[in-house]
Amino acid sequence: MDTLKAQLEKIQQQLSGLSASQKMLTGCLVAIMIGTLWWWTNYAGNSELEPVLNQSFSEQEISQITMQLASKQIPYKVSGDKVLVPTDRKFEVLADLGFHRLLPTDTRTGFEDIVKQMSAFDPQPKTEMFMNRGKELMLAQIIRRFPRVQNADVMIDPTMRRNISGNVEPSATVNITLRSGEKADKQLVNAAANVVAGAQAGLNRGRIRVVVDGVSFPVHDDASSPFAAPGDALELVQQHERRYAQKISDQLSFIPGVMVSVTVEANTKSVSEQAQIYDTKNVVHKEIETDSRSMETTDTTSSGGEPGAMPNTGMAVPVPGVSGAQTTETQEKTKFMVQPSVTIRKTDTPAGDATVVAATVRVPRSYFVSMYRSANTSAGSDVSDALLQPLVDLELSKIKDDVMMCTGLTLDEKVRVGTYWDAMPMLTGAGTPAEAGAFSLSVTSYAKELAVGVLAVVSLFMMMMMVRKGAVAPAMLPPPQATMPNMLARGEDVAGEASEGGPAMDGMELDDDVIRTQQMIEQVSTMVKENPDAAAGLVKRWMNK
Repeated sequence: MDTLKAQLEKIQQQLSGLSASQKMLTGCLVAIMIGTLWWWTNYAGNSELEPVLNQSFSEQEISQITMQLASKQIPYKVSGDKVLVPTDRKFEVLADLGFHRLLPTDTRTGFEDIVKQMSAFDPQPKTEMFMNRGKELMLAQIIRRFPRVQNADVMIDPTMRRNISGNVEPSATVNITLRSGEKADKQLVNAAANVVAGAQAGLNRGRIRVVVDGVSFPVHDDASSPFAAPGDALELVQQHERRYAQKISDQLSFIPGVMVSVTVEANTKSVSEQAQIYDTKNVVHKEIETDSRSMETTDTTSSGGEPGAMPNTGMAVPVPGVSGAQTTETQEKTKFMVQPSVTIRKTDTPAGDATVVAATVRVPRSYFVSMYRSANTSAGSDVSDALLQPLVDLELSKIKDDVMMCTGLTLDEKVRVGTYWDAMPMLTGAGTPAEAGAFSLSVTSYAKELAVGVLAVVSLFMMMMMVRKGAVAPAMLPPPQATMPNMLARGEDVAGEASEGGPAMDGMELDDDVIRTQQMIEQVSTMVKENPDAAAGLVKRWMNK
């Protein structure tokens, strides 16, 4: 605390000796330094992120995009239905996602929002022309960042007319120049066609011509089918194998020298199924037919007596208009149709997916030797297999579980994990080229922040140098002399003598008033010390006047 107080007093003393202009300049430098440090802290704390495309993504698209960004070690952030990436790497992300066919099928909203920077007062044809040109430049910039691509140009004709003689539809041409020694493949052609087709409304892939190093490659209309051309099935298998192998390698990235191989089986058939599901709990009874019948029966027999011969009986004479008993019988039959609730479910399984059928992982023996030596510091330079085998079995079991989780395999015999002999392990203290590259990349990415920090340090250094140069040295009083003061003719003591002032110090901005004041203070101090009575008399005369 005392040291800090002493430093503050020293700074205050140095600042008190500065001129007005020096104090103003010092204040400006302090303000610049504080503002620079504040801006630097704010800038370093808040990374500049912006959406990959200014449009909504589905959950599946977000999952695929984030997985690809993580594999490329590109920082990202998911905000709602958008994926945010660093501003300086946005085109790199768009190129990588477009090359791997991970961008949405329709990206018109995102691209048009990027190029929509014209004035609202421009006429419609001019606005459409500028928007189309901006879209071409944007797409060309994305395709230039594709792997193996040196340069790319995109031309889009957005004309769309409906005529009786024939319709005019949009078309596009993509001209790609590869680096020296590189060759075009189907993935590059399809990726360029997909990026352009997704950015232009009504543009079919069949209307896109992709020219690579002067050679035109056909583009098929069916973008969803990965087998539009011969050899695409093999390329799809290789793509899935590389993807799963990379996934396992990333999971085991802590093991130097690990080797991974994956075998997949690609689905080359599109399956469409339709099923009717009946719900027996929800049944509808519908009347479809009703049959009604009525039958009347009349009894005409007489009720005069019992049947048979009877003596002394009279003759029964029927009376006209009198009938027997009548009976009416009605029959109704109704038919119902029992109809349960039916749900029709249609399932389309497109071709192109793949299933992992086997995986193989080989781990260098030096990795286990390093682990054993770390746990047993007293171990010698040579570790026997008998001592190493329990550790190997335990770690290989964990690695096997990781591989099964990454690939979705459930059978142990489908996963092979083992070791291989390699050279002596590398020294852990030596930096690898990858680490050096990562360090240089991080330094480059923070170049702005470093420049601002250097500016703040330079401002602080300039302020310190200016304060040090402009500080006035404390006045040194001359030692007292034993001589008696001269007496005036009137009998009064001499107050002092005015002598010629010494030359001003170099490098100080001191005017004549400051010098005279300093000399007067020195003379008064000398007189007070040497002859206090004369000094008191002089002060009394000044007060009387």
